[in-house]
Amino acid sequence: MTAARAELELCAPDGRLDPSGQRRCLCFADAAAYSRLAFMKPIGIAIIGCGGITLQNHLPGLALCPEARVVALCDSDAATLQKASEQTGVKITATKYEEIAKRDEVDAVIVATPNFLHAPIALTAIAAGKHVLCEKPLALDARDVTLCRKRESSP
Repeated sequence: MTAARAELELCAPDGRLDPSGQRRCLCFADAAAYSRLAFMKPIGIAIIGCGGITLQNHLPGLALCPEARVVALCDSDAATLQKASEQTGVKITATKYEEIAKRDEVDAVIVATPNFLHAPIALTAIAAGKHVLCEKPLALDARDVTLCRKRESSP
C-alpha cells in the first residue's frame, strides 16, 4: 500500500477483536501517511448560528476532532454571538454570514440556523469556495436544493 492511499484499520492496541469480529480502535496501517496527517494544517471551521444546538452539540463534537479548529462564529443576534464567543474563546465574530464566508481562515462552515436561512447561507458559502455542513433540511423547497447541488458541483 502506498503512503498516499493509506487505509484506516480498526484494531485494538493488543490486536484483539471485539465480539462482533471487529477490531476495537482506529489506527493507520501506514505510519508514513499518519505522520503526514499529524502535521496537516487544521481545518478552519466557522459556525453560523450560535444557539443551543451549536453550544450543546456542534462545539463539543468539534472539540473531539483534532483536525478541526473553530476559527469564527456568526449569529444575527449580537447577545447570542457574544455569549458563544465568551464560552469558546473564538475571537472572530460577525452578525452577517457573508462576512464569515469571505474569510481566508475559514475552510468550511456549519449552518446551524433556522430552516428558512439554510439555503441562502449554504449558497453564499459554496460561492465563496467553502465546504458546507448544513443541518437538515438543506432548503425548504426542491428548487433551492437543486440550486445548491448545481452550485456545489460546478467548477
